[in-house]
Amino acid sequence: MTQEFAQKKRMAVIVGPTASGKSDLADFLALKFGGAVINADARQVYQGLTAVTAAHKADEKHLLYEFLNLSAPFSFAEYVLKADTEIKNVSDLPIVVGGSGLYVDALLRSQGAAPRVPAEIRNRVLAMSTDVQCEELAKCDPAVAAKIDMKNPRRVARALEVFLATGKSITEFGEPGESPYEVFLIGWNPGREQILARIRSRILVSWDAMVAEVAAARNLYAADAPGIQTIGVPEICDFLDGKMSAASAQELLITHTAQYAKRQITWFKRNKNIVWYTDVNEVCQSLHDFLHKDLQMS
Repeated sequence: MTQEFAQKKRMAVIVGPTASGKSDLADFLALKFGGAVINADARQVYQGLTAVTAAHKADEKHLLYEFLNLSAPFSFAEYVLKADTEIKNVSDLPIVVGGSGLYVDALLRSQGAAPRVPAEIRNRVLAMSTDVQCEELAKCDPAVAAKIDMKNPRRVARALEVFLATGKSITEFGEPGESPYEVFLIGWNPGREQILARIRSRILVSWDAMVAEVAAARNLYAADAPGIQTIGVPEICDFLDGKMSAASAQELLITHTAQYAKRQITWFKRNKNIVWYTDVNEVCQSLHDFLHKDLQMS
């Protein structure tokens, strides 16, 4: 595959809900077209919870998996810097895959890249009520307060903490802009029933490994460690503490994971550039056409 005709690096991006089979699809495409898989899942960047997060083991063809200690904070801006580097270094086809919408949006430049803020400032903002956060943001950065969705608590808190940490508006760190890549954007969603079946199977099959991981992690890290803030840990901790049976904890985890999958679908459905697929052959044909479209037009 030559890219002499393209100014932007071409890559595939696969998004969709958890347990949909995105990673399997990414592996298949990497083998078929020649490529490397780059993680875009906020939980799978952490070490120590492989079964809980269903993460790949990192190798030369699986990048940005399990490279962080569970106690290390990690922002979407830091993710973009690392992902950009990995994409640049992939000599063939980069295939980004993950369900973290904020990571994908940031990578494709629908989010800016403000820096990480000190923990004390973040904790101070988190201690405020949502109403107080909105009031403070309106006072210190009225232009941003008038522009962003003030009903989105995450965006309000992020804009406020960046201003408190830097004295600058979050917009000064990069407005959303054009992607530096030419992207084939794949949505993978085999349907609610299949996703629910895959969630249940994954949890039941991996339960013992998940319990062992959480038991080890909570002996080593504080309960508020960034990498431990993930679905599966609270439910398993309740089981380990004798607050519920294994069967009850499993069913609760299945429910919470299915709810998360629904939220992911809602997030990605807002992006009208995503083409949704349920058939691997259709994905392959479309990706082939994307990679060879210049030859077809010549």
